[in-house]
Parts: sequence; structure tokens; C-alpha cells
Amino acid sequence: MANRIKFILVALCLLFPVSAFADSLNIKGGRYAGGPVIILKLTEKQRHLIDKKYKPYDKMKLTKGQRAQIAAKAKMKEPPTKLVMVRAADTQGDCTCGLANIGLLLKGGVVEIPVPYLATDKEAKEMEIVD
Repeated sequence: MANRIKFILVALCLLFPVSAFADSLNIKGGRYAGGPVIILKLTEKQRHLIDKKYKPYDKMKLTKGQRAQIAAKAKMKEPPTKLVMVRAADTQGDCTCGLANIGLLLKGGVVEIPVPYLATDKEAKEMEIVD
């Protein structure tokens, strides 16, 4: 039943213009305002990668320590191994159907992770919409 509901939601997002949905991330003042978040500090290597090669919705691998923080704070047995990285401004009007494990880039090498969008790698892959 849950898979049928997911399929219908994905189909609706694909059939109707994005503007027909108020389905973008709940962002206020450059921060997620739709529920609890986890704040992570990026490593120097991750910061460098973002500074040099940032493209909205690219995936970034998490360290074991970052995964452990997510597992503890979100009470997950299987935290994600990657985050979909994006700046809040780049999400304006984007449909969130199929979006999981999003990391909102903040200043100072900090990432804000909306807890409602966290999923295991397997769940995220199943939800993913491929263009």
C-alpha cells in the first residue's frame, strides 16, 4: 500500500507543473523551517569540494563520524552514507517529491539536515526520481 501511495505522489509531481504544488522545502531566512534539523560541520575536504565543484543536488559522501552523529540525533539504525547538497536559494519552487537526505549548505562549512527528509540509502534510492 505504501508503495502505491509513493507511486501516486511521484506521478502527480511529474504530471502537474511544480507551481501547482506548494511542495518546495519550507525555507525561511535561508534555513529549514519545516521541523527539526541536525547541524553537521563539514570536513576541510568536503568544504573544498563544495567550494570548487558545487552543483545543486549533487551528492556528497559522509564520514563515519558524521553518519554516527546523524544516527544518534535522528535515532536511525542505518543513517545515510551520502547527502544531496544544496543551497537554500537553489530550492526555490523545486518539487520535493522523491527528495531524501538533503543537506542545506550554510555559511562557515555547516550543513543543516531536515530530519523529516532523512532515509536509509535503500529508501532514498527507491524514492529517487530520475530525469
